[in-house]
Amino acid sequence: MSGCREHTLASAGRGLPAIEPGMPAPAGTGLDRRQFLLGTLGLALAVYGAGALRPEAIADGIAAARAAGPSRRVLVSVFLDGGADSLSLLAPTGDPLYRKLRPKLALGPEQGVAFAEDDRLRWHPSLAPLAALHGEGKVGVMPGIGYDHPNQSHFTSRHFWEVGALDERLATGWLGRYLDRHGTLDNPLQGLALDWGLQPALATKRVPVASIDGPDRFDFWARGVWGEVEERMLDAIGKLGALPTHGDQGLRLGAGEPVTLSGVLSKLAEATAILVALPLALRVPRTAGTG
Repeated sequence: MSGCREHTLASAGRGLPAIEPGMPAPAGTGLDRRQFLLGTLGLALAVYGAGALRPEAIADGIAAARAAGPSRRVLVSVFLDGGADSLSLLAPTGDPLYRKLRPKLALGPEQGVAFAEDDRLRWHPSLAPLAALHGEGKVGVMPGIGYDHPNQSHFTSRHFWEVGALDERLATGWLGRYLDRHGTLDNPLQGLALDWGLQPALATKRVPVASIDGPDRFDFWARGVWGEVEERMLDAIGKLGALPTHGDQGLRLGAGEPVTLSGVLSKLAEATAILVALPLALRVPRTAGTG
C-alpha cells in the first residue's frame, strides 16, 4: 500500500546540503518534505513543496511523464560543488601571470587541446572527452563568469550559483522559479533531483518537485526471483493497477504505479551513467582558493 512515511520541513543537513553556521540558508529551506512509499516493494520518493499534495498526484505525474513520450525535451543540470578549478579546466597558458602565480600547477604551453573560441585557453588533458563534445557543438562553455565583490566564502558563492542571483535571502532556485512559472500543482515528477535530497537550484515556492537517490535505486526484489520470472512478476503487479477500484485511486497507486514509475525512472539510468562519468573526467589538481 502507498502512504506518507515522513512529513518534515527541509533544512540544511536534512533534505538540503549542510552548511556552516552563519552562511546563507540553502534554497528550499522550510519546504514541506514528504516521503511517499510507492508500494511495499519500491524505494521511497521524497516530494518537496507538497503540504497538501494527494498521494495520487504521483500517479498523475507518472501518467504525464508517460504521455509526454520520448520526444519531450528534458533539461539535465549537473552541479559540481567543489574541486573543479576553472584555471585548471581551461588554462590561460598564454598569460605570463598564470605561470607566475601557479609555478607548479600550471600547464605547459602545448598541453591539452586549444579552446576553439580563444586559443589563449587550453583544455586540461583530463578533459579530452569534454573538449571533443565541445568541438562537436554538444557542449557550450562560458569561461570567466563571476560576480562583483566576492567574500571568498564557499557556501555564499554556492548559494548564489544555485539561486541564480546575488541574494543571500532568496529561498528558491533558478530551476525552481522556472517550474513555479510553467509547472503544475499536481505533478511532483516535473522536477526530479537524482540525490538523497533536494538540489537547491530546484527549490520551488508554488509547485511540487521530487528527489530520489537514483533511477537505478528504485527497484523491486523478491527472494529467489530473477530473470524471466522476475519480469513476469513485475508484469503481473503492473496489471493490478488497471483493475477496477471503485473510485479508490490510492489502491491503484499502491498496486500498479510503482512498476510504472520504475519503468519511467529506468529510462534515466543510462543517462545517469553518462553524467556520473563526467565528474570522473574532472580529476584536476586541487588548488588554493577553490571550494
